[in-house]
Amino acid sequence: MNFSTRLDEAMRKAGFKSQNALARASGVSQSSINRILKSTGISGPETTTVRKLADACGVSFEWLNDGIIGKSSSKDKEMERYALVYVNEVELKIITHYREATLAGQSLLETMAEDLPKASPPDAVNDES
Repeated sequence: MNFSTRLDEAMRKAGFKSQNALARASGVSQSSINRILKSTGISGPETTTVRKLADACGVSFEWLNDGIIGKSSSKDKEMERYALVYVNEVELKIITHYREATLAGQSLLETMAEDLPKASPPDAVNDES
């Protein structure tokens, strides 16, 4: 599997539906992402570009850059743990909006989420009788 194939796979698994969405989340221009996916560049992308794309997609730099599996960082292990969690359509929509938002937008969403009223656990005793 070459770099462009790995990037395409990482984009799909991360939930990016467009090159523009990945560009906004990673800070890499859409034209660069397009060039990478079409493999039209003379050489591969720069290291900083690969790091930005890997971070945005939640994959390791080693896997995206070289296809190396097994050099899992603690962040990769954390991402693997979350990958097994079921996400419904509404949650996926929220995650997608977060990933496509600017850094300021992501910060705003995080603040709003922290301030939301929390639901009671299903087995909690209701004192309001």
